[in-house]
Amino acid sequence: MLFFPPPQHQELPEEKNSVADRDIQIRGFNGINLGASVKQPIGLSRWFAVLVQDAGQTDRNGHNQTTPKVRTGLTLAELMQKNGIGSLRYDKRLVGAEGANLDLSLDAQLGDLSAVIAVAKGLPEARGKQILLLGHGEGALMSLLAASQADALIMLAPPSGTMAKTIKTHIEAQLPVPNKEINLAYLESIFQSIRDSKPMPLATTGVHAAIVQFGRSLMAPATLGFVKSTMDLDPWVIASRLPIPHATVWGDRDIITSKPQGFSELYGGAIIDVPNANHHFRIELRSKESLDGSTAVTTYSESVPLADLDSIFAWLQSVARGSSSTSQVQ
Repeated sequence: MLFFPPPQHQELPEEKNSVADRDIQIRGFNGINLGASVKQPIGLSRWFAVLVQDAGQTDRNGHNQTTPKVRTGLTLAELMQKNGIGSLRYDKRLVGAEGANLDLSLDAQLGDLSAVIAVAKGLPEARGKQILLLGHGEGALMSLLAASQADALIMLAPPSGTMAKTIKTHIEAQLPVPNKEINLAYLESIFQSIRDSKPMPLATTGVHAAIVQFGRSLMAPATLGFVKSTMDLDPWVIASRLPIPHATVWGDRDIITSKPQGFSELYGGAIIDVPNANHHFRIELRSKESLDGSTAVTTYSESVPLADLDSIFAWLQSVARGSSSTSQVQ
C-alpha cells in the first residue's frame, strides 16, 4: 500500500511459464474462471503449497501495476519447487475481469480461495501430500481466514493489525508535519463513514488532496463491501484460535506491513524474522528509517537478489518432525 504514488516504472514483458508449469482453469465463486498454474514437486516433501497473492489486480505470478518489476508469486513458487514443494498459484478475480458488476466482496474472494484449495487437494501433483497455505500481504490475511481448510499456514508480511490501524500507521509515516493531525482526523472520519455506511465526509481546510483521493478509493462501490468486512478484523485474534501449525514471516526492512511492536501474547505460532528483507523479501541494505514509499520501491525488483528464506524451510522441517512450537526464528 503506497499512499504517495511511487515513480512510474517501465512495464516488464510478460514472462513465459517455466516448463514445469501446468496451466489450468479453476471455477471460482459464482462461476468466475480463474487462471492458475501448477508447479510439480521435486523430491519427497510432505507439502503441497497454495499461494495467495497480495492485494489488488494481482495475477498468479504476483504481478500488478503498482510494482511491475517484481513477481513475488512466481519467485515463491520457484523457491518452493527448489526445496521439493509443488504449488498451485492463481489469478485474483480482478485479473482480466470485465464489467462493473464483478463481485469483489470478502465472501467472493474467500469463495475463490476455497475453490482453489479444493482443486489443489485433487491434483495429481498433490497426491499423498498435505496442503500448505502460503499467503503474501493481503493474501496472508485471506489465507488466515481460510486456514481451517489446510494443514499448515505461512503468512508472509501480513498486516500488523487491523486494516484501519495498518492504513493509519502507513499514512501517518508519510504525512508532512503541517496539518498532520487534521489529516489523521479526516482519515478516521472516513473509516467511521465506512463502518456506518454513510457517504464520504467533506474535506476541511488543510486536508491533503492525496488523503481525499485515497478515501475515495476505499469507498469505491466495487470494493466498499470488502473494505468494510475487513477493516476492523484483527488477524492476531483470529490466529490465536488456529488449530494447525502456523508461522508468520516479516522482513526487517519492510515499511508496508512491518512487524508490530509488542507482538500479541495471544499468538501461538512461530515468528520468523528475515534480516535485510523488504516487503517482497528482496534484499534491502538501506536502514528502514531512511525509506519511504518512493525510495523503498527501487528494490521491489527481480534484479535485486532474494533475501535468505532458509528459516522458512527449517520451520517446515520442524513441523514435519512434529517439533514445531511457538518460537522466534531468525
